[in-house]
Amino acid sequence: MPLSAAMGRSLGSSSTMEETAALRALLSSMSNQLILMVGDSSLRNQFMQLARVGLDFNRELPVAYSVVHGNHTGRFLTPFATLLEEKPDSSNGYWGQFPWLLASTRANLTLLYAKVWGCSSIAPVVQKMALVLHNERRVHPELAAWPPAVALWNFGLHLLHIYPARPVRTSALRCALEYERLVRQSLHELRVRLPRTRLVWRTTNAVCESSFEGAWALAVRAYHCAEGDGFHNRSCSLPKIARIRKLCLWRYNISDSLCRDTFMDRRNTAAQRESALAVLRSAQPRVETLDAFGMTDAQCSSTADGRHYPPLLARINLAWLRMLNRPISVS
Repeated sequence: MPLSAAMGRSLGSSSTMEETAALRALLSSMSNQLILMVGDSSLRNQFMQLARVGLDFNRELPVAYSVVHGNHTGRFLTPFATLLEEKPDSSNGYWGQFPWLLASTRANLTLLYAKVWGCSSIAPVVQKMALVLHNERRVHPELAAWPPAVALWNFGLHLLHIYPARPVRTSALRCALEYERLVRQSLHELRVRLPRTRLVWRTTNAVCESSFEGAWALAVRAYHCAEGDGFHNRSCSLPKIARIRKLCLWRYNISDSLCRDTFMDRRNTAAQRESALAVLRSAQPRVETLDAFGMTDAQCSSTADGRHYPPLLARINLAWLRMLNRPISVS
């Protein structure tokens, strides 16, 4: 079932009334600040949930509909002149085409989201967001100014394949195999571009592959058979199962074990988490971590597609905003 269908049209129902109130109180205490959020759809959903609360969207109506009809406070800005009002908040096909999104609350807390998948330099994205904000402040001078007080960033899921159901570029696969280097490089670039900004790394969501359906579920059987992950040998020897693994070898010109190490599942998102934390443990000055993996791991009842966790967005955002309301530790 598509995530948008499972969630309905609005992310407003992803939080309880108590969670919404707690988020609103935290957001209201963060006036005249710019927060930069750089990442894929997991981070975009996090941005959307915060924007919904901060801009007082109707819980039942999707963001696009409310923006078109002006049913919110503050400002919600996009690079496109018009929005399709019928699009649900969780539509990756629709919102994924936006390179950036901006929301500003009545207290002038400005949230700026930038899309990145992780297999390229993050520096040009940050530079572009500085220009975007500069241009938007010409029209809306109340927006918080550059540089951001906080930058939250993540990438990982889009580097992993579910071949042949969800192929990725060969370059993405190579990046997945060099994930630790990518995290270290992105941290260095952020330090150079944003020397006074408080940096927070968001670990990649845990994948719940038991939620995969159809061709995705068949791919799980194939790649888990490669390691004997509890599937019956008879099932693993089926020609269509063996062929899936062979297709990966032929498509990417890598070994069977590397096809397995770059498959999108819990094992490899856990490996991404450990690789990132290995980089951050030695980082000076200290970089904080929002452990979304830890909050989504083993929460399969909270995901329809095995990757996104709408009912946990408020929990993740509350953990992050409470972190920001504490002084950063130097140890």
